[in-house]
Amino acid sequence: MKRFSLLIACLAVVVLSLMFAVAVSADGEMMLTTTAAPSSNCLTCHDSMTPGIVESFGGSKMAAVLDCTSCHGNHHADKTSAPTIDTCAKCHADKVAQYKEGKHALAWDSMVACPVSAGNSPVLTGLTNSMKGCNQCHTVGIISDELIAENNIVRDVNPCDSCHLRHTFSVEQAKDPESCAQCHIGFDHPQYEMWVDSAMGVAYEAGLKAPSCVECHMKDGNHAVKTAWGFLALRYPEEDAEWLANRIAILQGLGVVDRNGEFTDRLKIVSDYDIARLTAEDFNKLYSEEKTRCQECHAASFVEAQFNAAETVMKEADAIMAEAIKIVYKLFDDKIIKPTEGWDVYPDLLQFHNSDNTIENELFDMFLSYRNRAFQSTFHMNADYTFWYGMDAMRVSLDNIKAEDATLRALHAAKTTKTIAFIGIGVAVVALAIGVLVFLKKK
Repeated sequence: MKRFSLLIACLAVVVLSLMFAVAVSADGEMMLTTTAAPSSNCLTCHDSMTPGIVESFGGSKMAAVLDCTSCHGNHHADKTSAPTIDTCAKCHADKVAQYKEGKHALAWDSMVACPVSAGNSPVLTGLTNSMKGCNQCHTVGIISDELIAENNIVRDVNPCDSCHLRHTFSVEQAKDPESCAQCHIGFDHPQYEMWVDSAMGVAYEAGLKAPSCVECHMKDGNHAVKTAWGFLALRYPEEDAEWLANRIAILQGLGVVDRNGEFTDRLKIVSDYDIARLTAEDFNKLYSEEKTRCQECHAASFVEAQFNAAETVMKEADAIMAEAIKIVYKLFDDKIIKPTEGWDVYPDLLQFHNSDNTIENELFDMFLSYRNRAFQSTFHMNADYTFWYGMDAMRVSLDNIKAEDATLRALHAAKTTKTIAFIGIGVAVVALAIGVLVFLKKK
């Protein structure tokens, strides 16, 4: 009987220990670990060396079920022991799987593949760990082991902590729009700025029922973030013939379509990194999902009217963009301006501001800054951004391009006239010399 009681007691201890070791994270995932207290070995040094980290982790929900070694391992070699996305996947497998299906997972590779990265400073756009430019936000993407090895990248870049900041890894913090604002601000995609000053943003900040970023773009915590229009606001094919023609002109400016209207090798960049929707099925599926989410707060007729209005803005923006691209194209075709050395696409909107030509840099401003504002703000319900920072800025930019075009053509014509005049004088001098020689010879 005593042995039986002892067996029951042992089993009870085992069950209670396992129950203690299993915890449910804030997003509903199960996490299993063999320890449930901070590692005393780590605290021996880190209590004084990095007290902020110790305090942050100690106040997190993870601290109840994990210790330092759960993510960092129990060796103390170097920063290669920093957690990777695979570390997070041990407990958050479904969220990692969702993330890998979305656009954020492609952020690093798309940056590296973009033509501007090849000719620009790696500190600002490329493979270093300086994190002072594009790469600071693009670490939300997965960096391959090959790139890490080839470029001596310090393996301290985990896409998960781009949003779930160390060492609290709070779901609530990650859901706060301010977390999205780390990257979604500024020159080319100021979505946070558009949203926070819109009626939706004001209502949200006031504590009223209104959608935040994640409620629209990560419904039910789905980490497969993706939008119908994509980053470039380009869908293909397009039923509207006029709009399609303008969109092809934009694709030519990106080097994705050549002068003959055929797709180039750059299509692979757009396709592989999910920058645009290239089938009607993909676009319509995502567009329908977005409309459905809007209908949780708004009538279907209102949602449809707003989406149609947004497309009207985008169509007009594309018409302005296409006109500007054609003007710059003609300057190259007429040999008035020359392609930047080493470029085989001109104009090349994927080279950003690296062009030798001022007019081409103006074209880039129109494309990535003003056009993006016009398109993105229509869906974020911010009329000020749509008009003043988007459409009106595009029109001013088009006027600047037309004025620069006229100036360049006038200078080219003057240079041509001057050249012709010099040639004429030279011919006259030669003719006169020949005439004198003939005259003297006869004499």
